[in-house]
Amino acid sequence: PEGQQPSMIDLWEAQQQLKRPDTRTGKIRALQESAALFSFLQANGIQSMQQLHEKIADMNTHYYDLRREIVKAERRIAVLTERGEMWAQYNEYKTVHKQLARVKPEKRELFEQRHSRELILYDAAARYLKELKASGEEITPKEWRREIDLLTAQKQVDSIDMKAMREELKAVERLRKAADQLARQERDKPRDRGPER
Repeated sequence: PEGQQPSMIDLWEAQQQLKRPDTRTGKIRALQESAALFSFLQANGIQSMQQLHEKIADMNTHYYDLRREIVKAERRIAVLTERGEMWAQYNEYKTVHKQLARVKPEKRELFEQRHSRELILYDAAARYLKELKASGEEITPKEWRREIDLLTAQKQVDSIDMKAMREELKAVERLRKAADQLARQERDKPRDRGPER
């Protein structure tokens, strides 16, 4: 009937008509895609174009939410990594700084020249950690490491989910394009007006 939206089965069949591969591997790939697409439609209970568009919008929202979480985790990992590096730098050059305090005043300038790089790195790390502490943050390198490990693990899980979702979105977008093409073909068909006079 005119004006009625095509069912998902019609759309799926139309998509099959649009892409008929010639090679054996092409046919196998098309069959695999079709099976995956069919199971996606069934699993999500999609029976109309409206439901398909809603599902695509929902999937896109979830995809970009995941992306935001990954970016947020990456930023936090970068901050914690910088803190950890400064803590390590502070500890590495602390002994040189202590040696400087024990050096006799007449040999102090020579010691500072020989160890200027280490002393500069120590001062930078000490200043960074002092500012961090002044801002209300606690100096907890083990906690930083633990949080980095947790965030990294979660980021990997989210990345895997996002990759799978990207493939699903591609397949659903192909179905939507086939549906749109089918709808255009239906709309552009010449109407039966009866016998011409």
